[in-house]
Amino acid sequence: SSGNDKQSALTLVAAGHAVPHPDKVSTGGEDAFMVVIDEVGGAAAVADGVTGWNEKGVDPGAYSRALVSAARNSLLESGGVMDVKTLVGAAQESAKVPGSATFVVATLDGLQSRLDVANVGDTGVRVIRNGQVILETPQQQHQFDMPFQLACEAFTTVKYDSAEDAQLFSTQVQAGDWVILGSDGLYDNLFLEQIVSIQVGFLNRTFLEFGF
Repeated sequence: SSGNDKQSALTLVAAGHAVPHPDKVSTGGEDAFMVVIDEVGGAAAVADGVTGWNEKGVDPGAYSRALVSAARNSLLESGGVMDVKTLVGAAQESAKVPGSATFVVATLDGLQSRLDVANVGDTGVRVIRNGQVILETPQQQHQFDMPFQLACEAFTTVKYDSAEDAQLFSTQVQAGDWVILGSDGLYDNLFLEQIVSIQVGFLNRTFLEFGF
């Protein structure tokens, strides 16, 4: 690509924050995230470890942390060129610790202004533009309180889900769009309207304080 292409490409301005349940603070919580930013795009992912592994003496957060770390490493090793379905598969293949997790990853192709998403379970993505939601990914559930989830086959005799089961989404984005990745810890506690209200309120405060 030319220098002019790179200058006009979209990129991520991104950060992550985990707020563990009070009962899970001592272990760092069960959610994990990663962010990769480059001059022509970037990527982000969120994993949510399944609490039931506690009953087997396994920290549910260990697998989610391994999953996002593996996703980041796979993306960097590929030079940032990896489709989201392949990225989910590579992360699952490399995360060799006991546990299971729901998982969502989003990649931005800044030259094409395209956001690609792969989601497994009740994690998900919301894209907000000018106070309107332009993408809301649905949850994947086998049945109530049993979301689709990834696991390392070496540590379980139960059949878990895989990249082949991921729901895939693609949407055009533009400068100023907000891309929110979260686990059910976010989406079960805030209605979509509340998420949008918080985002719009933040923008209004930022404008008043900084003028942009």
